[in-house]
Amino acid sequence: MKRWINQYCFIILLGWIFCSEAVATFSFDAKEWTLYSQEEYSKNQALLRLAGFDVNDVNDIIRAAKIEDELTGWYAIWFLAQKTGIESIPSLKEALNHPNPNNRCMAARLLGYLGDNSGLETMKKDMEELSQGGYEKISKESIANHHPTGPIAINYKSSRLHYALEAAKVLSEFGDTSGYELALKNAIGSKFSGHRQTAIEVLSELARLDKNVLEEKGIFPEKVLLSVLEKENDSFIINNIIVDAQSFMIPETGNKILEKISQSERFSSEQRQKAKKGIQEIKKRIEIENKIKENEKQL
Repeated sequence: MKRWINQYCFIILLGWIFCSEAVATFSFDAKEWTLYSQEEYSKNQALLRLAGFDVNDVNDIIRAAKIEDELTGWYAIWFLAQKTGIESIPSLKEALNHPNPNNRCMAARLLGYLGDNSGLETMKKDMEELSQGGYEKISKESIANHHPTGPIAINYKSSRLHYALEAAKVLSEFGDTSGYELALKNAIGSKFSGHRQTAIEVLSELARLDKNVLEEKGIFPEKVLLSVLEKENDSFIINNIIVDAQSFMIPETGNKILEKISQSERFSSEQRQKAKKGIQEIKKRIEIENKIKENEKQL
């Protein structure tokens, strides 16, 4: 999701600099755009209606957010935050105890969007617990004895790791580096492309933070991402790295990653071309940011 959010941000900034007479104090928060996007609002509203809930009744939306069905609960939590804003915080905090870890992730993320980072502790706990244990293959016994309020998938080792990485991703989105070690372990080492992808997304989020602060903590997302490029062959993952490097990593890191892709024969000509265009987009982004700073100085 964040990939197209950042592209929208960039387009809006372009329009503001070159095509509008907006005041110089303009600011744009991608997270707020996500939360209050009319497109997402309409989609969540329609899905809840299809599930039989009254989208005009806040209490019914709260009821939907509590049900065990993962998707309905997930959309209800999101829609509740969209519809009621900070008034949804008590319900979102309650959703941090939802039996499905995916819904807990959404609740923690939405709380963060609303300025409340209390859900990050839940994410740390989920990440630690879910990155351990689980069956390699689900057994009939585990199906018969699974917790009645939890998803059967939580018994799979692979699924548990998926949820752990998603929790690490939420943490990284809000500047918390707790998921770095888990991402480091899976960005290259996992045999599952989905795990590698999420781990790389964690690293990409961390790569937008101050490098000096990260290095003092022994955290080197840039180095890991450059190492990923030496081994990763999944075109979907490579293309996402290109978008991430172009859109929101700090320019220095984004340029290094894109230059490596653009200069390496192990990548397709299309990917190398995208990387070259990405370098140009970073240059434009820096120019825009500099113009904004100049505008602010003149106030």
